[in-house]
Amino acid sequence: MTNRLLLMLAWMLAMTVASCDNNTWIDTEGTVIDKTKERRSGKPVWFIQVNYFTQPDKEKSDSTPPRDTTKPRTPDEIINSLTVGDVAFGDYETANIKVTSGVYDKYNKGDKIQLQYAKENPNEVRIKP
Repeated sequence: MTNRLLLMLAWMLAMTVASCDNNTWIDTEGTVIDKTKERRSGKPVWFIQVNYFTQPDKEKSDSTPPRDTTKPRTPDEIINSLTVGDVAFGDYETANIKVTSGVYDKYNKGDKIQLQYAKENPNEVRIKP
């Protein structure tokens, strides 16, 4: 009975911690740029360093007005129609993520990795669960 009660309490604690995560997480792809292993209090701690881009603040919009297809276009009009228009890039970020030894061993420098960052704080990043 005691083991069952402890198991139930552990489950309730896990659900409470999971429900306290009020961040809105945004998916992105990153790249592993470094791996480090440190000793803290005599125990190994593993980190992977990643880089990634956040989403742009503004949405891409097509600001090109519709053209009149009944009249011929000048060379300048043709060249201008080939421009990209409104392109927005997010911010470039790097972060160190504390990981388990299994995750540390799974990734190598240069590997792509699926990440999530907090919308309110893009420096807060985690490996996508």
